[in-house]
Amino acid sequence: MLSIEDSRRTTRRTSRLRALNTSANIAADKGQAALLTKRAAPASPLSPRDDKENVRPRTVEPTAAKAQPASKVQKRSLKATTAVKGKPADVPASPYYSAKKALSRSTVPGRMVGRTKEHECITHFWTKHVHAACPGALYISGQPGTGKTALLAQVQREMASADAALSYSVHKVFINCMSLRDPKDIYTRLADELPSDDVGDEADQSDAIGMLRALLLNENRKMLAVVILDEVDHLLTRDQDVLYRLFEWAAQPTSRLVLIGIANALDLTERFLPRLRVKNCEPQLLNFNPYRVTDIVAILEERLREAASHVKSASAQPLIQRAAIELCARKVASATGDLRKAMDVCKQAVEFAEQEGGVKARRAESSPLAPLTVQQTPNTTAARPAVNITHVLKVLSGVFGSASVQTMRGLGIQQKLVLCAFFRMLETDRRRDVCIGQLHDAYFALCQAHKSVKPVTRSEFHDLIGMLESAGGLVSLGKQGAREDRARRIQLNVQPDEIRMAFREQPLLLRMLDKGATGVVRIVG
Repeated sequence: MLSIEDSRRTTRRTSRLRALNTSANIAADKGQAALLTKRAAPASPLSPRDDKENVRPRTVEPTAAKAQPASKVQKRSLKATTAVKGKPADVPASPYYSAKKALSRSTVPGRMVGRTKEHECITHFWTKHVHAACPGALYISGQPGTGKTALLAQVQREMASADAALSYSVHKVFINCMSLRDPKDIYTRLADELPSDDVGDEADQSDAIGMLRALLLNENRKMLAVVILDEVDHLLTRDQDVLYRLFEWAAQPTSRLVLIGIANALDLTERFLPRLRVKNCEPQLLNFNPYRVTDIVAILEERLREAASHVKSASAQPLIQRAAIELCARKVASATGDLRKAMDVCKQAVEFAEQEGGVKARRAESSPLAPLTVQQTPNTTAARPAVNITHVLKVLSGVFGSASVQTMRGLGIQQKLVLCAFFRMLETDRRRDVCIGQLHDAYFALCQAHKSVKPVTRSEFHDLIGMLESAGGLVSLGKQGAREDRARRIQLNVQPDEIRMAFREQPLLLRMLDKGATGVVRIVG
């Protein structure tokens, strides 16, 4: 039994615990009531103590309020991402961007339109020589932009699976000969590109020609080399030994070389390599004629259809009007027939239309009468302006320039060199009329400095001047009263900017027009 003293002690302990619990509950109720009163009451000046105690809540609450709009932006971006779900990541939603990408020179089309006969010829040559391990040579000629390299690349893609199934390996080498400083550098370039692990001691590694003989003229090798030389006319030399050797290697029965040359000149083999016919080493010839109007229209429309297939558009109208495409095709076909130029014109016209649409959209957004409920998306094409004739004409005027620019583009290489010499003389002296003798010295020095074209004789130079005078009046000759023809004055009737515009697609002439060109004499007297 507990004593009276123990009972009293237990009672006092219990009373003390009840009092502590009651005080804690009252304090908790007061704190909760104060918090509720503070949230419901309007803002009032705080004492320093209250301000110190409420610094943390006052800082957190605005941050939480700002985080809410950010979450809305994330939701909107998520919806935009979900809207284009299923499309490739690299295909944009904008129809303008898709059209510009399809019209770029670097874009490989899904299929090439036209060139059926040329395609059959290259395919037959590939089957006859590459798949049969039979050496041979093919020379493809045609003006720039006629699809020579593109069609050959397409045939290679089509034959890739059949090449891989052969019992021997097919090693393809593509070289743009414009990248070579010297024509004889082609030997070392080929020796580096072709596999040479199994040659052994047959070739001296320092002798590129001997190494290539061991690689290409050994019928026991389980390898066939397909060498594609673009701009093969840059391998021309004084005695043409480089081209003769390559074509002769491809004609030998024990050779493991299939040679394909590509250049612009139609008569390259007949004019510069006449001995190939005598030695029965003449390559097979294939010429690409310039594109006609119908061909250019069909190719452009096919590219635009392919671009439109990647864009979910609300408008059924084509991005470029049919009349605008035909205008571009007729202009390009009458000038050069270069498909790349037609693609560039249409691409720039699309850029003009895109800029015009952006300006109109910004004006509509800034207008106070614009409805706030209408939301434009990148795929909205209801207000999208089509590329019309006005846009194409604006580009054509800048690309083709005046009639003088078109005339200069159709000149021969020697006549263009005379204009380049005249252009360089204007860099040192702004007088537009000089003596024929001074112009001849400048022309001769320009040819000697670049060592790319052999200068003509003095009498032939006077014939070039006469042709320039009759070709649209590019130059004008003074009176014949001078005792010597060298002292006769000649005046340039075109602007220097027009000369640069006319020659901008010819790298050799552009290098001659640069200020860094050497060997140009200064006008004296």
